Amino acid sequence: MGNAESSEGRRVSFGMDEERVRVLQGIRLSEDVVNRMKDSSQPLKAQQPAPPSSACGSQKESRPPRSEDSSGQEPLSQEDLLRRYEQEQAIIRDNLFQREREAAIKHLKVSLQKEESVTDQEKQKSTQLTAEMYKLSLQQFHEAASKMESTLQPRRVEPVCTGLQAQILRCYRENLQEVLLCSDLVKAYQRCVSAAREG
Repeated sequence: MGNAESSEGRRVSFGMDEERVRVLQGIRLSEDVVNRMKDSSQPLKAQQPAPPSSACGSQKESRPPRSEDSSGQEPLSQEDLLRRYEQEQAIIRDNLFQREREAAIKHLKVSLQKEESVTDQEKQKSTQLTAEMYKLSLQQFHEAASKMESTLQPRRVEPVCTGLQAQILRCYRENLQEVLLCSDLVKAYQRCVSAAREG
C-alpha cells in the first residue's frame, strides 16, 4: 500500500477531450497533476491522427487514441486498465482482509491473556479465602469445645447395690449346680438397680 509499492511497474494513461483531462476509473487527480498532464500532452495532441469513422454508420464505442509514451511502449487500453484496476483492488482487499484478520487474532490473544490473568487471580483469591475460612472454622470449633468442656462436669460413678451384688456372686459359687436357688437375690438386685436409676 506504500507509494513505492503501488507506483512501481505501473503506467498511467489519460485521454484529452477539448482541453480537459478525462479521469479514468474514479481516480481523482490534483490540479497540479492535471496541469502537468496537460502540458506534457500538448505536443502529442497536434501529432495524433483523427480516429477513423465507420462507413456503415454503426455506433461503436469510441476509444481514446493510443499514444506512445517516452519509453516507446504503447499505453494500455481502457479494458486493460480496468482489468489491472480490478486485480489491484482484489489484492488490496486481500491485504486488508489479512490485516484485519491478524488484528482480530492479536486482539483475541490479548483478551485471552487478560482473561487467564483474571482467572488466575480469582483462583488465588478463592484458595486464600478457603484457607482463611478453614482456619476460622477450626478456631471457632476449638473455642466451642473448650466452653462445653468447662460447663460439663465429669460424673462420678459410684457402684450401686454393692451388698446384693456380693451376695449374688457368693450364692453362685456355693450353688454351682443349682443356680436357680439365687433367683430371689437376682430379682432383689434388679429392683435395687431400677430404684437407683430413677433416683
